[in-house]
Amino acid sequence: MVLLVVVILVGVLLVRRNVVTREVEPYYSEDPKTWVDDKGKGRIEVNVDKVTLGEGFITDNGEQYETADIETVFDYDGWYKGNYFKRAYYEGGKKVMSINPEMKPDDGIIEGFVLERFEDDIPYLYIFLDEDWKNEIPDTKVHWGYRFQNKVDYIFDNQISNGVYMVKIEDEMARFENNAPLRMGGVYVGDWREDNSTVIAFY
Repeated sequence: MVLLVVVILVGVLLVRRNVVTREVEPYYSEDPKTWVDDKGKGRIEVNVDKVTLGEGFITDNGEQYETADIETVFDYDGWYKGNYFKRAYYEGGKKVMSINPEMKPDDGIIEGFVLERFEDDIPYLYIFLDEDWKNEIPDTKVHWGYRFQNKVDYIFDNQISNGVYMVKIEDEMARFENNAPLRMGGVYVGDWREDNSTVIAFY
């Protein structure tokens, strides 16, 4: 009887020791690979809450961004080969392009998403594009700033999940006024032409 009690106590102590020493992954992380949630059946979702460290969320109006000092909304527009749309574009009843944090790489639909986050009072753009976008528009450009005067190539070398790429760009503080509610300019991502653009616009 005494031996049985000793064995049980040792077992309990070992379990308690394992529970105490087990490391718990933090919910918020600066590692972009932790910002993507597997939704099953090949679909993934960019977790807006994780990207913005709990300061942003998405509504029908756009990205709502709120901190102790900032409260603003970033809006989205899209064009597919010159045709305007708000969140998704269809041809013949089939979706061909989408602006959405949820994506399914390699399904033939061009998908992308843009988020803004302030870090130490500096605004940064996070631009997420999927494999279909890479295949359809490999020569993607990013235009941003007060007058969209800055331009860089979107380099598809930072794959944060299978078929999902991310680029981080420091935004131009000059386009923000009064702690962000008033803004000029924004960002265009894609193939920006005067009459045949395929882009995501984020203001």
